Amino acid sequence: MTWRRILRRLRRDWPGKLAAIAAALVLWWVASTNPDTTAQRSLLVPLQVTGAAEDEVTVGVPARVEVVVTGGSERMERLSARDIEAVLDLSGASGEFSRRIEARAPTALRVERVVPDEVIGRLEAMRRAEFLVRPRVEPAPAGEVFATVHVTPERAVVEARDPVLADVDGVVAWRPGDAPTGGEAVLLAVDAGGRPVAETHVVPEVATLEVVREPRWARSLVAVSVTPPSDPRVRIEGVTPGEVELIGPVGAADEVETVDGRVPDATAMLPPGRYDLPVRLALPDGVVAAGSVTAQVRVSPDVAPPGVMRGP
Repeated sequence: MTWRRILRRLRRDWPGKLAAIAAALVLWWVASTNPDTTAQRSLLVPLQVTGAAEDEVTVGVPARVEVVVTGGSERMERLSARDIEAVLDLSGASGEFSRRIEARAPTALRVERVVPDEVIGRLEAMRRAEFLVRPRVEPAPAGEVFATVHVTPERAVVEARDPVLADVDGVVAWRPGDAPTGGEAVLLAVDAGGRPVAETHVVPEVATLEVVREPRWARSLVAVSVTPPSDPRVRIEGVTPGEVELIGPVGAADEVETVDGRVPDATAMLPPGRYDLPVRLALPDGVVAAGSVTAQVRVSPDVAPPGVMRGP
């Protein structure tokens, strides 16, 4: 088709074509500027439950429902879920129930339908039970142990439906491992296996943990080596016991292979003879011996120490 033919067709009955285009433009302008133009919207609205007793809980009731609303397009553009009310009235209900949901929209808007429009569920009694709070913290770093863990408060109340509360074995105060030294902990209702129980409410919801740490202790049996005084008159003839048990922090007591000891410096001032003397052990900080060590010491009369007269 040539351009000449196209132009001839466009010029043919051009007043009618121009009138049709003008009418379409007018209709579009009216539709876009007329606030009375009807529009429809669907919104998810939180479902409000009324009429139930404070010690009752609903089972089988959805948290949100779909509400379809129609009205003027200008008003619908500003509409949000907060402007719509969806209410389930359970006044007079007991046990299992079947009730319709009532939805209300602002003035000049109309509720077309609610999905679902009817709820089939049941009311169950909410029970309460008190439990002792048990602390649950992450393991201590290597070389440390938890000496004591204080929990405040010491007891908490669990609220739940009858069949749910029957699964609760206790309450634990859980503290994440990123800060195991204490602080605020979450209270969780758990079963006999230590697993959290769903659909429970713990009062209060949090507790405070105070964790006290102490070094991890170790025990080791090591040999005792006694160094005699520099005085040649003094000779070590034996050590009882030859090994001693050390107790102290991990990394200190368990790394000692031999412990050194000395007899009192005044030993050289003793008259000749054989003596059982206590041994002073050189121990690392924080390490103690689980018993005493005695050295059998002989003081010889061969050489007299300075300032000491030898007897006849």
